[in-house]
Amino acid sequence: MINLRYHIVSITAVFLALGIGLTLGSTFLDRVTVDTLKAQLDDVQAQVDLTNEENATLGHEVDELSTRDDALAEVLPERLLDGRLDGVPVLAIATRGTPAASMEQAFGALDAAGADLAGTWWLTDRWELDDEEEIDDLRELLDLATGDVERLRRNGAIRVAELIGDASGPAPEQSEESGAETPVTVPEGAPEAGTPPTSPTTIASVTTVPEAGDVLQPSEPELVADLVEAGFLEYEARPGAEEPRVLLPPFAVRYVVISELAKGGGAEDFATALVDEVAAEGPVPVLAAQGRVELDDGDEPTPEEAERSTFIGPIREGELTSERVSTLDSLDTASGIVALVLAVEDLATPTIGHYGVAPGASRLLPGPVAEP
Repeated sequence: MINLRYHIVSITAVFLALGIGLTLGSTFLDRVTVDTLKAQLDDVQAQVDLTNEENATLGHEVDELSTRDDALAEVLPERLLDGRLDGVPVLAIATRGTPAASMEQAFGALDAAGADLAGTWWLTDRWELDDEEEIDDLRELLDLATGDVERLRRNGAIRVAELIGDASGPAPEQSEESGAETPVTVPEGAPEAGTPPTSPTTIASVTTVPEAGDVLQPSEPELVADLVEAGFLEYEARPGAEEPRVLLPPFAVRYVVISELAKGGGAEDFATALVDEVAAEGPVPVLAAQGRVELDDGDEPTPEEAERSTFIGPIREGELTSERVSTLDSLDTASGIVALVLAVEDLATPTIGHYGVAPGASRLLPGPVAEP
């Protein structure tokens, strides 16, 4: 006869067996899971190690290519571009903050090509116009009543663009009979060409005694001299220049406008407005250029095309500027240095082109140019 004690013992045994089974089963599964996860982690670590090795190899190759490119950029202008810009007046206009290395490389290429480097107009951060003193200074300089920052900056760009356009005109022609130059723009108060000298004539900061038949040209336009005095422009003569400073050559000038600023600002805004107004004046020999600008957008890497379009991007997208202003986005490369000289040479035609590797570039280097 089965009694109550038998049932209790049986039931207890069943539950004990279930407990032992669950314990053993769960322990076995945990070990399987741990082994599986460990194997997966080992695979991931192996992939990470392989990726690190590949990155190290690629980084080494990039460093080698960069070193070779820098060496090529030093040699190419002297060996391949010599004489392409013999005697051509070239003025650089750059935003303060643009790396000195970029400017030195650009000037080195232009100098090797024989260009007559007039120096650099540095656009300062006073163009930010973020305080009353800057606004008042520019308003007085331009003789305007408005205090609107955009209008002041745009008006300044219009006025400077007019000077740039005038100075890009052709050199005075020689008379066939006498060989004398045809008179060009003479500063107010200066004697006319052919007038015998009576007393020294001061043209801005340069004092000369004109000879009979001389054609006088201001070396410092009043507006530019005022902008320099007010701190909106800083003039830097070309390296090694010994002659009196010439803020703006009198004629046949070609211009290179350079800006490489990570955050833009008032100086770059003025540079962009200046290029806009130059384009509005008509075809003027201007090349807008930049190299790669390192942008900090947080943890995500910035696409190279964005880093090469900080300044020239809007110019390439502009209705007039895209058709009347040449651009270059690879100033920091050997190919860009070659493109710089060739593009400045082509401005005489004028041939307008967009060069480099960023969006809007039509080719890496300027191609053959037809005879004008």
